Amino acid sequence: YELGMLPQKKMYAALGEAEIGVLFTMDVPFESTTKIYDYLALQKKILIVTKGEPNIGVLNRELEDYPMHRWVRYNEKDIVTGIKELHSMDHIKVNTDRFSRRNGLMQLISEIEKLFHG
Repeated sequence: YELGMLPQKKMYAALGEAEIGVLFTMDVPFESTTKIYDYLALQKKILIVTKGEPNIGVLNRELEDYPMHRWVRYNEKDIVTGIKELHSMDHIKVNTDRFSRRNGLMQLISEIEKLFHG
C-alpha cells in the first residue's frame, strides 16, 4: 500500500504493522538509505529490490549479521520469490543496538578523539 506523506508518528505506526520493509536501490555500490535503520529498529524483515547486483555495497555490509533480509533483482518473478521467502521465514529477535543513533554517535566521538589524541 502507498500511504503518501505521513507525520512521523503515523509513519512509524504504519511501519509497525507491516511484516516486510522494502528498499529500492540502483546500481551504485556506495548507495545507502536511512530507511533501513527504521526497519532494523522495528525488527522488520527486509526486501531489497535492486537494479544492480544483489548483495554488494554498503547495504550488504550493514546487513551482513541481520538474517531477516533478502536481495532480489528488479523483476516480478524475483520480487514475488523474495516476498514468499521472507513471509515463510520465522521472525528472529536480533540485537540491533549497533544501528542505534547513540551507537553511531559514540563511534563518531571515538573517531574524532583519535584525530586529536592519536
